[in-house]
Amino acid sequence: MSNSSVFPPEVVALLPLAIKEQPVIDAERYMSAVGFSVLVYDFLLTFGDEVRYIWRRPVTNIKVLYLFLRYGVTVAQVVYFQAISGLTTSHISHSFCVGSLIVLALVGSMSLILANYIMIIRVYTLWDHRKWMLRTLYIGYSLSVCSTIAFVATSIVQLAPHVVHDPFIFHMCLITGRSPYWIGIWLSQALFDVFLFVLTITNAASRPRRANVKIITDLRRDGLVFYLGLFVGRFLNVALSIPTDRQYYLIAVSFVLSLSTVMVTRLVLRVERLLVTRGSGRDLQVPNWMYNSYELQSAD
Repeated sequence: MSNSSVFPPEVVALLPLAIKEQPVIDAERYMSAVGFSVLVYDFLLTFGDEVRYIWRRPVTNIKVLYLFLRYGVTVAQVVYFQAISGLTTSHISHSFCVGSLIVLALVGSMSLILANYIMIIRVYTLWDHRKWMLRTLYIGYSLSVCSTIAFVATSIVQLAPHVVHDPFIFHMCLITGRSPYWIGIWLSQALFDVFLFVLTITNAASRPRRANVKIITDLRRDGLVFYLGLFVGRFLNVALSIPTDRQYYLIAVSFVLSLSTVMVTRLVLRVERLLVTRGSGRDLQVPNWMYNSYELQSAD
């Protein structure tokens, strides 16, 4: 008896994919679940600091970016997790599947761009506010933004026709094709990380010491973890995006976005706490455009 006489044609068409991609799909689901759990757990741990240092203090550019990362990425992860979890028993339309991909891609790319923006502010703040440094950072940042937007847009256009909903085997949205430009998204991010690291190292030797050494030391220590964490996550996606006979490229996307969001938001909270408890923004020579020209006062 043939498979077509037992299963609907839609199931028969998905059987080869099910046999080949089952471990990859399971890995994507588990990694996404872990990433979302980390996101929610970190939210519960840091909500008190968020209320104190974000909601109860004057609005700044960085705080607006923080709120987008914190809540925008969370909403996007909820939508994407519903699309791939297989936990819902209701019918998911093809439009919802395509929409979840677009939402994750757009919010994810925005989170990458904003994380890089916070990184260049960090480098500018830590290593003295030199005009040539700021111009160099903006050039590298602009190239990173343009390449990220181009690769994301091209990838969405190429992947959208391959998005299907499987209500029979996996009960989730699937992407049955791939885009050769997907790797460019993460490669451009990893190269930007290397660019910032090299720029920071070469400028560190000539940076003058400041009076508020304790804050600088704390920020440098946290920054090393921050840079390393972002680079490892992005490089992992580069490695998984290398073309193979399996669809590995989506395994760690949701997980890395969650992890990078946690690291960036924690960094912002850390800086805000240091500025409030140990000195003003002027002690760190934070540029006016970062803090909207208002002076942070010590909490003491």
